[in-house]
Amino acid sequence: MQAANPELAFEVANSTDFNIEGSVSPMKPLDTWGNHTISTSKRGVDVLNNPYLNKGQAFTSEERASLQLCGYLPNNVSTLEEQIEMVQSLFDARDAGISQYRFAMSIASENLTLFHAWIKKYFERVAPAIYTPAVGDACLKYGENTQPLNGLYFTPEFKGLFDKIISSWDEKDVEVVVVTDGGRILGLGDLGSNGMPIPVGKLALYTALAGIRPEKTLPIMLDVGTNNVALRESGSYQGWSNSRLGGREYYELVDELILSIKTKWPNCLIQFEDFSSSQAWILLDAYIGKTCCFNDDIQGTGAVVTAGILNALRIVGSTQKKSLQELLRSGKYIIVGGGSAGYGVCLAIWNMILSECELISEEQASNNLFVMDTKGVLPIERAIGDKKPLRFIAKDFSNKEQSMGVTKDDKLIDVIRKVKPCGIIGLTGTPGMFSEEIVREMSKINEEPIIFPLSNPTDKAECTFNQALEWSAGKCLFGSGSPFNPVSYDGALRQSSQTNNMYIFPGVGLAAVLSRSKGITNKMFAIASKVLAYSISDAQLCATRCLFPGLNKVRDISCSIALEVMREMNAAGLSQLSMDEQNKLSLKYVRERMYTPLYPKISPRL
Repeated sequence: MQAANPELAFEVANSTDFNIEGSVSPMKPLDTWGNHTISTSKRGVDVLNNPYLNKGQAFTSEERASLQLCGYLPNNVSTLEEQIEMVQSLFDARDAGISQYRFAMSIASENLTLFHAWIKKYFERVAPAIYTPAVGDACLKYGENTQPLNGLYFTPEFKGLFDKIISSWDEKDVEVVVVTDGGRILGLGDLGSNGMPIPVGKLALYTALAGIRPEKTLPIMLDVGTNNVALRESGSYQGWSNSRLGGREYYELVDELILSIKTKWPNCLIQFEDFSSSQAWILLDAYIGKTCCFNDDIQGTGAVVTAGILNALRIVGSTQKKSLQELLRSGKYIIVGGGSAGYGVCLAIWNMILSECELISEEQASNNLFVMDTKGVLPIERAIGDKKPLRFIAKDFSNKEQSMGVTKDDKLIDVIRKVKPCGIIGLTGTPGMFSEEIVREMSKINEEPIIFPLSNPTDKAECTFNQALEWSAGKCLFGSGSPFNPVSYDGALRQSSQTNNMYIFPGVGLAAVLSRSKGITNKMFAIASKVLAYSISDAQLCATRCLFPGLNKVRDISCSIALEVMREMNAAGLSQLSMDEQNKLSLKYVRERMYTPLYPKISPRL
């Protein structure tokens, strides 16, 4: 694969219809849209119907005249700020959930600059609508859409044509692709092509939190069918209506897709999202050493969970006057859920123990972790097939020291009583899994139990924030995948900690884009995890008991993560930056290259 020319023109989708004056290298500071002039051959309603060009009432009088927009718009000229406030007012007037999600997507389909400027300003309030938990409902009801989401859809019928479909996409320099096959959407299971809102939502977060320009992103649905018979036969299903493809045929399609993407966009980052557990780790293992890619469910989840654990232990250490190393060496964790996210969490915690603790063996680190699936604690004899990656922590029940007396028939409450873990992490998609008995038992064992019900969306969480507080007498250190409202407890308003991958993947992705990296390693996610954890001071952690900063801080955190990950990319020999560029790396360097949504000036092109 040839390397892309580093001096690429600043381009946008449908570039044959308009262009931007001047050429901007991705490795030089990017001016915002507001400092550029777009020239376009479009006129009148064609301008208004293009979401990359449309400004609505923000077109100036001069632009209205030159672009033949007179008579197409009300008289008043609005500013972008005025439009943002109007959109937020209309958004607030809608019911939370699918109604707000559909409103947000309607803005994106009409005016992308306004959409991203609005998200950037009101991210904390808008995030639940454009991503979890509302995106789960959007997937379930995707068949009700009269207009499919913008992106590319590949089915087995297009085999052999993937390169032509990719080549037909107008953008000459896509930087980030998020691809899913809909095999395991959040905690909702196999939704097939109904999963398209997931990559669309992830890429909206890339723009909001990492400053990746929206026209440089591409959501892809690898539609290989669904084994969800009720969905497939519902009459509203819009995807390839067949049983899910598997085996060699499936992997050949994935390979064709990856090759087609990398042939057109050699420096593009590929993010795998919501693939079934049986395929997620196989695909990651197949491509991680060959191209710039990662699996967010495995690596992103692992990184954000270890950041949450690290901060929880900092609070416990302050209370109990114990060192972080001491707590990591002795602490046991039960991961409930043996899928791809469970694997990612186990591997990340295991690596954290080994890296933070001196003179501890891999076996000792493994003994601190217990993973459970629907059949109980994973034994060595079941660590095969899709469970094979978990073999390093699977238990030999005949080894009492390793298994701590746990048997194959033990339920979660039995394992807790025998293992006496400091934390339980839920990745099951089963509400109520962390029952009152479970949380109360954890609170008997620990002064400050770590309770992480991480399943998405909110109604799939293993317990609620209110339940965890009540059953632990307010002592728990809580983290959830989806947001929970603040809870008044013991005279104080307690804030929930959202343990979501959005804290991690935008910064890692930004580093890959800016470095034109040849690959991404697990070590880079470990670095991102520590940057996230230490973005909060000890004093703030102990005062608020919130394990993560507010969502309004994520863009700054992404910048910090990108900087440290870029330094590791340089050290690992994966960066394509020149030595001069590597020597200039700083927060300022990264921040200057993050897109800020502002309206460009638009002029007619003859």
